[in-house]
Amino acid sequence: MDSLARVYRKHWAKLFRYRKTNRGCSNPLLIDLSADYWKQSTKLFVVGQQTNTWYNRHVISNRPTSAESLVSIYRDCFRLGYGYNPIFWQAVRQLEVTLGIAPHAVAWSNLNRFDLRGIRPSSEEENEMGTLFDDLLRAEIRLARPDVVIFFSGPSFDDHIRRVWPSSRFSAIPPRSANSCVTSATQTYQPILSGPTIPDSSGPVVFGVPCCPLYADD
Repeated sequence: MDSLARVYRKHWAKLFRYRKTNRGCSNPLLIDLSADYWKQSTKLFVVGQQTNTWYNRHVISNRPTSAESLVSIYRDCFRLGYGYNPIFWQAVRQLEVTLGIAPHAVAWSNLNRFDLRGIRPSSEEENEMGTLFDDLLRAEIRLARPDVVIFFSGPSFDDHIRRVWPSSRFSAIPPRSANSCVTSATQTYQPILSGPTIPDSSGPVVFGVPCCPLYADD
């Protein structure tokens, strides 16, 4: 069993309970780090906002094997946006080309572990969810050991990022295209987003760029 699977099994009872006790709650997003991800000379980790439903017809139970079934959905069904063309995944595909990464060989997670009724939770719901599950995102990034982390979350999620990484510092994106910003920053190792500091990492370059909400199929 890999390290991520152990993390998800450890948290599964809490994830399942949250899913079942909150009306309109999606299934939780649980990620997989593919063999192709580890082969890339530049390992990219993309962080979005939240899903827009997440295979909600997939039935889960309180058994930890349900966590493994959701990892399989991420890996084998959704396949990091394969066949999807909303702007979020267009941007990811462009980043893959810009950074010389093979298609669909990145890691992706979200700031919010669940969506509620297909959209962003209310501030109270988001704070509660973060208290319970922000540790999962920190663990995912730590275990992925990325070279570059991109937050496609926009400024309305800055407080959420500060809650996850209290030492975060933000600076304005220069008035040029996101593509040229990413290229320049990656080559010179001058991040657009100064932080968040990710404990126990090798010091990835971290960026924050504005983006529309993530689309994910049900």
